[in-house]
Amino acid sequence: MSGTVRVVAGSRTKGFADGSALSVAQFRFPIAMVCTSDGERLYVCDAANNRLRLFNTKTQVVSTAAGDGDANTLYTPTGLAFDRSFGGKPESALFVSSRVGIRRFYTRTETLRACPALTNRLIAFTPGSIDCTPSGELIAVSGSSLQLFNPTTGVIRPLEFISSPLPVHTSAAAGSALPVPAPVAEVKASKIIPRGVVVVDSERCAFITCGDTGRPCVRRITLPDTLFVAPQH
Repeated sequence: MSGTVRVVAGSRTKGFADGSALSVAQFRFPIAMVCTSDGERLYVCDAANNRLRLFNTKTQVVSTAAGDGDANTLYTPTGLAFDRSFGGKPESALFVSSRVGIRRFYTRTETLRACPALTNRLIAFTPGSIDCTPSGELIAVSGSSLQLFNPTTGVIRPLEFISSPLPVHTSAAAGSALPVPAPVAEVKASKIIPRGVVVVDSERCAFITCGDTGRPCVRRITLPDTLFVAPQH
């Protein structure tokens, strides 16, 4: 199967500018993204601009959702996840991870707030990629480990797991995905360097991208059932 790849936002000039997606808008280092279920709003971490950007796929306009370029407001945002603890309003808030911890962004009012109980603990917790479980806790890549973060209480704890490597193979000629081989070994968390994470509800698991020395791959982690118990409202 073949597809067409095309630019939809960004005028291909490095910098910062809001406006028409293709002719005016500029990014400096776009990284993590999330998209609303209707496909209309695409939020992008523009890391080097210290901003959260919004690409409206309907109007074809890029705007700044949060951040003013000041590192004290939003410093190198690297991860995004919808706050799933909102129950019937799962897309009304986003978690944004950055070098100064995790903040909650309210999409309807476009306000950015620090999560509680973290004032003096941010220096020890520098999250990268994040995702939110149905229980409302975040799984965050931090340095060379995975951690669980409760945004209500501010409690941070390591995620202990044993995972199996699932290398991703592609055909250089056709670009098509080849069958993923069966797991070949169990690898303890201390031997991997996680880069990205995504939670899959139906499988009670998470997939992580890893930068293992000599063997970059995707791994699957079975998660505790408690992380899939949705909060009561």
